[in-house]
Amino acid sequence: MLLLASGFFSVLAASGDGLAATLPLTTSSINQVQWLDLARGTRTPLRSLAAGHGQLVAINNAGTLVTTADSIQWMRVGGIMTPSLRSITCGWNGFVAVGDHGAVTRSPDGLTWTRQKSGVLHHLFGVCYGPEGFVAVGESGIILASADGARWVKVRSDIGPSLRSVTFGHGGYVAVGEAGLILASADGVQWQQINSRTSVTLEGVNFSAERFVATASGVFLTSSDGLDWISYPGSAELQATTEWQGTQLAVKFGFAVWVPIVLPRPTTALR
Repeated sequence: MLLLASGFFSVLAASGDGLAATLPLTTSSINQVQWLDLARGTRTPLRSLAAGHGQLVAINNAGTLVTTADSIQWMRVGGIMTPSLRSITCGWNGFVAVGDHGAVTRSPDGLTWTRQKSGVLHHLFGVCYGPEGFVAVGESGIILASADGARWVKVRSDIGPSLRSVTFGHGGYVAVGEAGLILASADGVQWQQINSRTSVTLEGVNFSAERFVATASGVFLTSSDGLDWISYPGSAELQATTEWQGTQLAVKFGFAVWVPIVLPRPTTALR
């Protein structure tokens, strides 16, 4: 099966055997695609990734950690006894990964990991880092904050739809989730709900090339400040993005692909 995405990023293509490549912003050259296996050594689709401290670290669809220093040869990180992990980020003091049943683990180098206490049993679906620290989001709309990835505080209770993803950009945090839920915060502690003008579940949010992009099935939303959002028909369902060795790397439907950022403006907005 062939999967495609287009929009504010260059088109991504992923084949069912785990191979992936980038395409220009048209599909006319699809038959000329040269597939690149950027997850060689793991053979399990990826769901999240982060770069820093000389390592590229990813979480695969089995919820385990894999790492590479060259983006070609991957190895599984051993010795971590945690429930399934779902999201990873990199901050000033290393990596933080979160997952099911409140799982949080961190590492200074991407190789040696230590389980942390989150204080909750909710599934955590997303984590990011910004100047104010780490933020994790999850089931029933819960939000946790931490200055160092080790000591966590619940800053938003489980009071509504689940939050699926969180990112930082333009001086603020943005979280998205079910029923079109979008929350914004300047410090990761105080959050305000933003009118997304949609009721679809937003599965992911990323900040790249000076824009937030929130993704869902059949639609994507963009914002320059995290507060005012515009919806467009189409698909830009990137699960995660990070910068690695000067190039943007993304996970799309579980496949790792190199993504040179291109920002053509969509011609038709939903509002």
